Amino acid sequence: MATETSKKTHYYGIEWLRGTAAIVVCLYHFTNFFLSKTAWAHFLFQYGYLAVQGFFVISGFVIPFSMEKKGYKITESWTFIKKRIVRIEPGYWASIALMLVMDFSTRLQPSFKGTLPDVSPLNLFLHFFHLNALLHSTWLREIYWTLAIDWQFFLLMCAFFWAFGHRQAWVRYLSLCFFVSLHWIATPQWLFYHSFGFAAGIMLYYFYTSKFTIVEFIFGLLTILALDYERMGITHLLAISSSVAVILACNRAWSPILYLGKLSYSIYLTHLFLGWIFCSFVAMFTQNEWILTASIFISLVPNILFAD
Repeated sequence: MATETSKKTHYYGIEWLRGTAAIVVCLYHFTNFFLSKTAWAHFLFQYGYLAVQGFFVISGFVIPFSMEKKGYKITESWTFIKKRIVRIEPGYWASIALMLVMDFSTRLQPSFKGTLPDVSPLNLFLHFFHLNALLHSTWLREIYWTLAIDWQFFLLMCAFFWAFGHRQAWVRYLSLCFFVSLHWIATPQWLFYHSFGFAAGIMLYYFYTSKFTIVEFIFGLLTILALDYERMGITHLLAISSSVAVILACNRAWSPILYLGKLSYSIYLTHLFLGWIFCSFVAMFTQNEWILTASIFISLVPNILFAD
């Protein structure tokens, strides 16, 4: 998930979206696992997994925006890739280490009778290059699939930013149309299956860099949303459209949400560690759904502090 913005201009809506999306994903995972389907919190957050579309919208906006502000050229692609590795991968591998510790500790419990993810050297090697889904190998945690998709988009931009950011409008139009059209032949493990969220973010990039007029922006965005609705349904449409709305509308600096925005990547990577342990501990003593629901919301506090 992109974490880079222009040093000269700060769009606070991005931090608003990052922070809220990370918290919603946490609440989705916890309410989906620890509560029954009849619980009000489960009902409220049952579509929380779609918050990851907000991260895709952010990447679609921030990555090309940053490349333009830094005068990116394809000859500099390796430099950009190295910077992203340094920024993204340490947290990713730290979270994998935490998950391995959790799985090892779980396996040592005498009462444990379930199955744990594949921790073979080959599987870990595939994690190193984010190739598990493409090669039909299991992730240690399902949350990692979004990082793989985000890396695919970053590499696509490294290779074809010259087309998406071209000074000729017809080249930009054609590039975006071709990108979206690939959704029809892609499967979920490929970037193009998720092209609607990224395309909405690219539209924001065009708008904020004055490559599109407001009329062109509205027309292009509505077209993307209409295609998204036709292919993915109303909930997916609401996830992408609300993400765009947050970026456009939330331009005020509010310290708590900016704090969450800065921690969003860490929260996303670690919430299945400390937060999960906390809720599992409570579930060992009670199945009362009001207590479990309270524990889920309380778990956000140590989870956020741990992410920090």
